[in-house]
Amino acid sequence: MDISGYKSEEELNELLDAGKITVLAYVTHQSKELTKEFEDFCSDRDLSQNEESAEQFVDMRQQIFNEAFENGYV
Repeated sequence: MDISGYKSEEELNELLDAGKITVLAYVTHQSKELTKEFEDFCSDRDLSQNEESAEQFVDMRQQIFNEAFENGYV
């Protein structure tokens, strides 16, 4: 599925869960800020912006969220 512009996280989650978009599309269509964060993530680690690095990025963000939750910051 080809999407343009930014979508809500909820809408992107639904599309991702339905297999209609890739993780890379999920990351790069949430917001300008998240796209920039992903670009910086890849640049800092000398990674190409692809499915594998998008999955690593999502995993890293989930780990940060989990740690914050466990420490009572969320």
